[in-house]
Amino acid sequence: MCRYFLLFIYAAGIVFFCSCAPPSRPVVLPAPPPDPIALILDKTAVAVDSLATMGFSVQVGAFKQLDNAVRLERLLAARGIDAYYFRHKSGLYKVRFGNHKHYDNARNEAERLQSQGIIERFFIVLPESYAAARIKRSGQGDLRTELVV
Repeated sequence: MCRYFLLFIYAAGIVFFCSCAPPSRPVVLPAPPPDPIALILDKTAVAVDSLATMGFSVQVGAFKQLDNAVRLERLLAARGIDAYYFRHKSGLYKVRFGNHKHYDNARNEAERLQSQGIIERFFIVLPESYAAARIKRSGQGDLRTELVV
């Protein structure tokens, strides 16, 4: 009986081994389709890396209320000044304009507008204070995260 059992096991093993033989050609699975979001983010990263560095700009307001920032931005736009507002991580809405290569150019423009009564107080924003410059300098951080605050 033991001899028949061993013969049965041996025969079953041969059948099993033969049925598990590899196919004559390897199975090639199709490549997964590209992730459309990853493609967009990759293109955005290239575009952000190729942007010119911001220069000196003039900040003319920081407000708790969005309406105040919008009102100032519109007032400046009506006078031909390409201003913008944004929400800073501090929660304040800041209003800025200009993109000057030199500090003196930014200051002269701000003083001219101040003498005309268009703006009151101001300060000059240095190029190294922008998020992109800080990240580039330190090698840490993510510009997308900074922009989506």
